[in-house]
Amino acid sequence: MKTVVITGSARGFGLEMLKLFRMNDFNTVICDISKESITKAKEELEKINSKGKILSFEVDITKEEEVKDLINKVIEEVKTIDIWINNAGVNQPNKPIWELDKKTIDRLIDIDLKGTITCSKLIMQTMIKQKSGQIFNVEGHGSNDAKILGLSLYGTSKRAVTYFTEALAYEAEQKNTNVLIGKITPGIMM
Repeated sequence: MKTVVITGSARGFGLEMLKLFRMNDFNTVICDISKESITKAKEELEKINSKGKILSFEVDITKEEEVKDLINKVIEEVKTIDIWINNAGVNQPNKPIWELDKKTIDRLIDIDLKGTITCSKLIMQTMIKQKSGQIFNVEGHGSNDAKILGLSLYGTSKRAVTYFTEALAYEAEQKNTNVLIGKITPGIMM
């Protein structure tokens, strides 16, 4: 049975993707920072008839040790991670960049960009060892160079995620890792 891990999957787009994987008998792994949201997501997934297991972990993807621990616990429980989707992200207040404080800027870059890079690095190491796997990074506004007043920092991080994903795919192919790298472009989430 295949296993999928989706970061930021206790609600929104991440949870909706997990539901689809559950419907297709995957082991599904909820990974989020909110314990309350994780509990609600697990209850929703349990309503779907499936042969797969549901695992859930409270993880801050900006902390490398927590991501390593997540990977190790999932491997211990189900043996392999077949698909990893970097979905976790935050938005910015609807303000121009010069009105954002350092804490807001750091938090967005740490989660949306550095979190994606950290998770990709760590799961890539695991997938190379298991000789298979797929990593997908979720793009967002700005990944196609679109601009909207008040989303400059978010757009910058998502454009960087696009470049990073393409570079990671190139490196994975050049090194014959047998790991597939891709992008998911969901469009506007309502």
